[in-house]
Amino acid sequence: MEPTPEYFEMIDGGEHNPYHFLFYMLSNFLITDVNKKLIYYYPNKKDCKVSEGFLQLLPPNFIRHTTKEPGIDYRPFISTIPIFVDVAIPQSYHLVRHLYRNYMAPELKTGKSIYIQRKPGESRTFINEKDVQCLLESNGYETIVLENYEIKEQIRIVSEAEYIIGAHGAGFAFTVFCNPAAKVIEICGKNNNVSKHYYHIACVLGHRFFRFQDVIINEDDNTLVNVKELDAFLKLWHCSQLF
Repeated sequence: MEPTPEYFEMIDGGEHNPYHFLFYMLSNFLITDVNKKLIYYYPNKKDCKVSEGFLQLLPPNFIRHTTKEPGIDYRPFISTIPIFVDVAIPQSYHLVRHLYRNYMAPELKTGKSIYIQRKPGESRTFINEKDVQCLLESNGYETIVLENYEIKEQIRIVSEAEYIIGAHGAGFAFTVFCNPAAKVIEICGKNNNVSKHYYHIACVLGHRFFRFQDVIINEDDNTLVNVKELDAFLKLWHCSQLF
């Protein structure tokens, strides 16, 4: 007997933010069997590049309804799966990797280093951005603005990189696709001791992680990075097994 199909309504939990979409919205599919069932879903918002990009890549047993069909009782979900102040449950990370496994790079590109740069004008940008970018590029990092790529390309880019660095922000949600041998540096302020999102992802999935916090943050939430100390740290990061 074929499994009974299920019908869901995806409630917006912040679909413009990759972290919110993946772990506040998509992860709720943990309540069903994503491998054996036909899953019909109705997203009640359809105007977001982030959510649209991810939804288009779901496996073929996920069937989208663009309008609610008469006679169907769609099961609404948001926060059906527990999520805490700054971490999701480990099963969420594994589900996301499973759903998008076909778009992850088949293997790590040894030595590939990327700097995930935030778009100009966004919060948490670096006051001395040019100095940071120059330093990183001199150390072999390629500057990447993830939003300039389609979602499937963002997944590939992050999953094949060995070294990843960038400011704390939603783009780091893509580190859920990291290779287990990857090494991730998150730059954020010393006062940020709550937002452990990406450290937790690394702990669960096994890639290395470090928070570089030798920075000064101004009242607009922009960051002045100590470039000299970052340069010294990168030399240790690339040659040491201590981190």
